Amino acid sequence: MHNDTRNYYLITPDFESNLSRYLFELENSLKHGIKLVQLRSKNLSLDDYLTLAHSAVELIHHYNAKVLLNGSIDLLSHTNADGIHLPSFEAEKYSCRPISHEKLLSISCHNKSQLQHAERLSADIAIVCPIFKTPSSPKGIPMGWETFSNYAHSTHLNVYALGGLDASHYSKAMERGAYGLAAKRALWNIPLC
Repeated sequence: MHNDTRNYYLITPDFESNLSRYLFELENSLKHGIKLVQLRSKNLSLDDYLTLAHSAVELIHHYNAKVLLNGSIDLLSHTNADGIHLPSFEAEKYSCRPISHEKLLSISCHNKSQLQHAERLSADIAIVCPIFKTPSSPKGIPMGWETFSNYAHSTHLNVYALGGLDASHYSKAMERGAYGLAAKRALWNIPLC
């Protein structure tokens, strides 16, 4: 079911080797209503990531969606991406907003202190995680819905819930104060229902 009214935040899986297949799967997600994508592929060199980013950004913009790069803020000078996502350890390096307000700034937050730091950096988006245990972050300590709700209601930032979630958790996330739902596998190349 195509649903443009829901705030889904797709975090892409690592790129393997087939660009056309990767873009096909990305396009399938976009066709099903994804309007915000974080292009994440930690396994690529800088040059390979930028090659992927140029193709992906063009495709994402074709669907009137926004794309955030994952990595150093320097990446923004190489593409026309809409912003950057910083892991919490990267965000800690800054004492004030590291990019222009014309670009989106997304930051991962795992506790209240990191969320407060994201506020100090004037982030646009906070990814609060993990809600549940996930295969991609087996060492992450799940916070559950109650803690997530406390965090979401303690900030003015647009908070997305992440961690072991799929489209069936959307209503629960919204009830708990989320602005939207973020996911990797659950929103990749799968119709939303």
